[in-house]
Amino acid sequence: MKFKTFIFMILFTLLPLSVLATTASSNQIYNGIDVSNWQGYIDYTKVKNDGIDIVYIKSSQGENIVDSYFRINYNNAKANRFKSRTISLFNC
Repeated sequence: MKFKTFIFMILFTLLPLSVLATTASSNQIYNGIDVSNWQGYIDYTKVKNDGIDIVYIKSSQGENIVDSYFRINYNNAKANRFKSRTISLFNC
């Protein structure tokens, strides 16, 4: 494993999941989280009730690895009417 990839994985697992996001067309600030297979199954109803507005969903890493929870996270975030963005990590 490359050292840079190792450091990224360590930081990714240790950093808090809460993020703030803004849109380019407004000054609106959204409370958000980023999710991937590392979090396992997520109760999106509870997340919504906790005041989260947007979900960043990891879809892939590199050219051949698809996040195993991508489809579940995407469908559940959509069903709970979250704003969402898909994140694909290339060349990590």
